[in-house]
Amino acid sequence: MYCVFKEINIWPMRSSVVNYEKFKGNSETPSTVIIDCTEFGIEKPSNPIAQQVTWSSYKNRNTVKVLVGINESGAVIFISEAYGGSVSDRELFEKCGIIDRLRSGDVILCDRGFLIQDLVAHIDVKVNMPAFLKKGVTQFEPTQQKKSKKVSTKRIHVERLIGLGKTYEILNEQICTSHITLASRIVFVCYMLANFRPNIMHPM
Repeated sequence: MYCVFKEINIWPMRSSVVNYEKFKGNSETPSTVIIDCTEFGIEKPSNPIAQQVTWSSYKNRNTVKVLVGINESGAVIFISEAYGGSVSDRELFEKCGIIDRLRSGDVILCDRGFLIQDLVAHIDVKVNMPAFLKKGVTQFEPTQQKKSKKVSTKRIHVERLIGLGKTYEILNEQICTSHITLASRIVFVCYMLANFRPNIMHPM
C-alpha cells in the first residue's frame, strides 16, 4: 500500500485550490496548506543515542514525530517522514521537504508555535498564524482578534484530521521496537487512508 500510495501526487495545483474557493463563494486568498505536527509513542529504544533522539519533552516519553498538511477542503496533501520526538516543529518543517513543494505566492496556515517565516521568505511564501500578544498588551486590537479567529477556525481542521488518522488501531498503541524502522510508512498509509474516510469538513 505504501509503494502504491507513494506514487500518487497529492499536492494540489494552486489553480484547483483557487477555483474551489471561488466555487464556494470565497474571495479571500485560500491557504495552500494547513500544517501541524503530531507524535506517536514508541517503545523505549535500547540504544542510548536513539533514546535521546526520540525523547519528547512535550510528551514526556519516547516518540516519533511527523508533520501533516491538509488543504482547506479537508484532504491530506502532505505527510512527512517520521523523525525522533526531540525535533522541534521548526526543525521538522525545515528538514521534511515541504519547502520544496511551495511556490511563490503560496500561503501556509499554522499555529503560533511555527516560527518559520524566515525559512520561506526567499520564495515569497506567506505564513498565517494567530497573533501574539506583545509584552504589556492585555488584549488584541479588533482587526487582530478577527484575523486570529479566522486562522484558528481553519487550523482546527488539521487537528481533527490528525485525530482521524490516529483512530487506526496500529497507531493507537505505542509502536514496538521492531516496527520503528517502518514508522514513516505506517503513518503515511494511515493518513492516506484517512482521505478515503468521510470528510472532516461539513458538506456545502
